[in-house]
Amino acid sequence: MPNAGVLPSLSIVIPNFNQADLLRRCLASIERHAPHGTEIIVVDDGSADGSPAMVRAEFPSVRLIELSNNRGFCTAANAGWRSARSPIVELLNNDAEVTSGWAVPALQEFADNRVGSVAPLVRRLPFRSRIDSAGDVLDLIGVARKRFEGRSWLSVELCRQEVFSASASSAFYRRSALQEVGGFPEEYVSYFDDVDLGYRLRLAGWSSVLAPESQVLHWVGRSHYHARRSTQHQVARNSERFFWTNVPSKELALKAFPRMAYILALLTYKGLRGEFGPWFAGKASLLGEIPNLWTKRQWAQQLRQSRPNQGVRH
Repeated sequence: MPNAGVLPSLSIVIPNFNQADLLRRCLASIERHAPHGTEIIVVDDGSADGSPAMVRAEFPSVRLIELSNNRGFCTAANAGWRSARSPIVELLNNDAEVTSGWAVPALQEFADNRVGSVAPLVRRLPFRSRIDSAGDVLDLIGVARKRFEGRSWLSVELCRQEVFSASASSAFYRRSALQEVGGFPEEYVSYFDDVDLGYRLRLAGWSSVLAPESQVLHWVGRSHYHARRSTQHQVARNSERFFWTNVPSKELALKAFPRMAYILALLTYKGLRGEFGPWFAGKASLLGEIPNLWTKRQWAQQLRQSRPNQGVRH
């Protein structure tokens, strides 16, 4: 662990939509455990369940940003970190809860000026014994997964190490790094947005590390219903967006065919699960986005030129 000296200040950004009860638990845990002087920002994304009123009444020290209508996680996250006052920002889901001392190990990692993001160890509630994520991994054909998802946290060796990216359920980011790479992709709305952001950070030469002593608890899936057809469509679409936008050209030439073979193999699997319709629609929707994807790809690849002698870190 780097010798941090004086820790940088922290802003915590919590996007929220119609989850007042979860948000209350999240904020209560932060008030118990956050370092002195931590800025807490709730970005309410057009809730109709009284969430803003609850924050004002029960957590008067929290800075509340109210968006007029629901535009999704990415828009709310961007509104939060762009208004944050601290050099380090943690994005925290409203269905997450922090633990005693969780912030210090993560903040210490930013003493290394190459670190753009830090992934805490995220454990599942209510039982806490299972891992939700220990950073993200990207396999050889560009399929992104949470590291050790579903495994017992006592059954795997967890140490400080570089990871591909940090899950935005609880990720710490250097604010200047977010500014450099443009933040969260708002067209994604949610899902794979953090992997897309993580890829752009890597293209720009920033690294992401796991700080396993920093631990966050997560009520997985409480704030999003993953079985919805709209969610399945979104996941299918965004998993292709980040791949075709960010993978460097030399790698893309090697990975494109295996990637397409993998997608074809999923046809039967999705059909058996009754998910073929929204999954196929999500994949097919990319055809109409090709001009926009090409523009975004050109911009993303230019990030590799922004830092001499640095490139994609693996």
